[in-house]
Amino acid sequence: MSNSHAPLLGVKAGVVMIPLLGVSWLFGFLAPLHKVFTYIFTILNSTQGFLIFVLHCVRNTQIQERFKRKLNTVFPSVYTKNSAMKGSQTNPSAVEDIGATELQSCDEFELK
Repeated sequence: MSNSHAPLLGVKAGVVMIPLLGVSWLFGFLAPLHKVFTYIFTILNSTQGFLIFVLHCVRNTQIQERFKRKLNTVFPSVYTKNSAMKGSQTNPSAVEDIGATELQSCDEFELK
């Protein structure tokens, strides 16, 4: 990311965060007037963390890519093709009769 995009990202984050944080406090200031405002204030304040997580983490492509890489290290079969077949293939050169069939080792479950 270049330095020219940093201010734009800051403005974008501010445009999203100010209403998210400010609207709930409008209901907080109105809470003494009616009980409904107290409930709305409580619901909005309790969901702020989740909304910040969704708006800034889940939608961020860099975080999505890092999460996929982390999942790939924990569960390699999730993002690799034909990995289900790789772990249980038979070795045809080692097959002399039915009782001598050897299975190749499954590297997916070894701890590193």
